[in-house]
Amino acid sequence: MNENEHKEDKPVQLCSFYRLTQADSFKAALESQGIQVFLIGDNIASIAPFYSDMQGGIKVFVPLSQYERARALRDRLIPKPKTPPQLREAARRGEVECPECGSNNVLYARGISFSLMLLLLVSIIGLLVLPFIPKRYACRSCGKKWNP
Repeated sequence: MNENEHKEDKPVQLCSFYRLTQADSFKAALESQGIQVFLIGDNIASIAPFYSDMQGGIKVFVPLSQYERARALRDRLIPKPKTPPQLREAARRGEVECPECGSNNVLYARGISFSLMLLLLVSIIGLLVLPFIPKRYACRSCGKKWNP
């Protein structure tokens, strides 16, 4: 086996499921099309299903050489998410791919950074508090301050 054949047989994650029945059904659909499938986390999900969530679900892997066929089948069988909870779950299951690099290690999050959110919060608090801060006179020469 040369190096290129070895790279094409490398397993890559296609998606993941949180229910064993879904993972098994999807595996059967892929195998019926001649696609080799590996499930990771299915044993623990069958013994202790509540641990499956902590592990990121049951991961579905296919050989790199069969990835495109498997992805096309996945896109046909699994409906596209439409609502925010569905979008978040799709990202958690690894069904969303980065348009730049193709990775399915994607986070569904707001398009606003923490710094911007903090600035927005401080601004809102400032606008709410500003009218209640009493105005005072201040001498520009000596710095003395007094109330009117």
